[in-house]
Amino acid sequence: MRIALRTSGGRGEYEVAGSHENIHVHDIVDRQIMLEMLPGFRLPTNNFVRRKQGKPRIRLVNSHIDSHAYLILAAILLLPKPKREIGATPGEKLQIYRDNFSVLSIPFDVVELDASEIVVSPTQLILANSSLNSVRVDVIERLQIVSHAGKRLVIRVPPWLRPC
Repeated sequence: MRIALRTSGGRGEYEVAGSHENIHVHDIVDRQIMLEMLPGFRLPTNNFVRRKQGKPRIRLVNSHIDSHAYLILAAILLLPKPKREIGATPGEKLQIYRDNFSVLSIPFDVVELDASEIVVSPTQLILANSSLNSVRVDVIERLQIVSHAGKRLVIRVPPWLRPC
């Protein structure tokens, strides 16, 4: 399964697509997405899969204080802030800096599914720009880099991820 960016004629919408083993998109509607970056460490996102316009869109509980999963993952992996509108990113060579790329897709494994939530373990982030030049970021590999760097640095939450 994956969280996928769909252009949706403008700003872009994130929705869930695909399947994992015997779990399909219709099985996860109205459930909160929980991130499991490390075994046993679960992070609530306040992102819910909702059926909107016939599609499994991802919606926030409170759009004024909650962040989309792609922003949470970018922050955890110490990536610059991605832009939601892929058409507004520069073309040509993909360069990873603030607002210069979009998170096109987040493939994940389903760890657990119950009546109220789906626990997912992201495996990759696929980053792209308006020319659809793309790069894959392996989540485990990037976490190892961040963990190693974190032993030497004080990590601060970026202002765009903090509640207002």
